[in-house]
This record gives sequence, C-alpha cells and structure tokens, in this order.
Amino acid sequence: MLPGLWQITSKPQMGGLMVPAAPKIEKRCLTADAIREGKIPMHALPACTVTGGTWDGPKLSAKVDCKNALPDGALTAVEVVAKDISFEGVIRVTLVPNAAQEADQGRINYDQSGQRLSDTCSP
Repeated sequence: MLPGLWQITSKPQMGGLMVPAAPKIEKRCLTADAIREGKIPMHALPACTVTGGTWDGPKLSAKVDCKNALPDGALTAVEVVAKDISFEGVIRVTLVPNAAQEADQGRINYDQSGQRLSDTCSP
C-alpha cells in the first residue's frame, strides 16, 4: 500500500445478507508509518478500532480494540489483502463464539475496501 489520501468503505453483513445500514465511507490520510504498523482505519462496531497488525507480503492480520463494548468471550479478526492503490478485506465479529456452526446468530462481518485517491493529503 502506498501512503496518501484514501477512501475507505465499510459495509456490515449478517449471515451473508447486507444489513439495512448505509455503508460508512470516509476519506483518510494514511502515512507510511501507519501502513507499516497495520493501523488502517477500518470500521466495525462504533466502539471498535483497528490498533495495528502484521503484514505477510500483501496480507494484513490486524488487531481490534472494542473498549469492553463486546460481551466476554467475543472474538474479532481482521484480514486484508492490499495492492499499491487498493485493498479488500473483512472485520469479523463473533459475539457468541460457541454458537453452532450453521447458526449465524452473533456473527457480523464488516466488508472493507479502500481506494487511494491521491498521493498527497492536502485538503
């Protein structure tokens, strides 16, 4: 990924269905340091923030801090595949980790995408 001005879109899904909520779209300046540290500002639940992660080639596995907003035992996972000027990924939130495999209760995915708009972050 290259630094610069990015447009980042998050779309929630439950059980493979789009949630009737408008996608969150925002423009953010990503620095070389933020990219290197995996601090890509993706969105999930309002109280959750991507706090960083590790890159394995073009793949980012990131950590999410939800500030105690999720029930005990809830799980989060972030997976992103990046190119120089775009990325695709998902934030998975599992509120009830012991739910049966076929049950979609308590599972929310936030599809993520990003597109680099400019190499500068000027307003």
